[in-house]
Amino acid sequence: LNAIPLIVLDAGLAVLRDRTGKLSVHQVADPGRRTAFRLATSKDLAPGYTHDAIWVRFTLQNQSTLPQTRYLEIGPPRLQDVRLYFHDGNGWISRAAGLRVPVNQREVLSRQSVFTLDLAAGEVRTFYVRVVSGNAIMISARLWQPASFYDDERFVDLVNGIQFGAIFFQAFENAFTFHEGWIVVMADTVL
Repeated sequence: LNAIPLIVLDAGLAVLRDRTGKLSVHQVADPGRRTAFRLATSKDLAPGYTHDAIWVRFTLQNQSTLPQTRYLEIGPPRLQDVRLYFHDGNGWISRAAGLRVPVNQREVLSRQSVFTLDLAAGEVRTFYVRVVSGNAIMISARLWQPASFYDDERFVDLVNGIQFGAIFFQAFENAFTFHEGWIVVMADTVL
């Protein structure tokens, strides 16, 4: 980890496609299954419509002498079930996000699937993410500094607000123009 505000992790992800959708984190993290993971290609991260569970694995190292907190964003927001797993020395920790988790129950309040990752100074930790979705799957993993994440969220909200405002303005203008023309047509008919 370093001071870079955003790191796209896609090129460093390892992927495992679970065609049964039933493998647990204990099974996929088993040392005997390490070779089942392979370096992800763009096709692996965008399998489209599938009932398979897609597992991705990556390892982070905090090279700092201070504890570090980062946000892991797994996109796009339409993914239904996104689970993060990591071992904390005592057992497996599981966290959930995706469309099936109400926004007010998410770890980070965002329309995206976002998880908080805390690493102690010098710590190396491997993370697993499981994605299952009834709609098209396309996985992107981005690691943010929290302040940069919120700056980006605000910018996206601003752009969306401008776009939706323009759409509503155009719809209102079209409705008014149509209504005005309808009155004229009716007036011509009556006379």
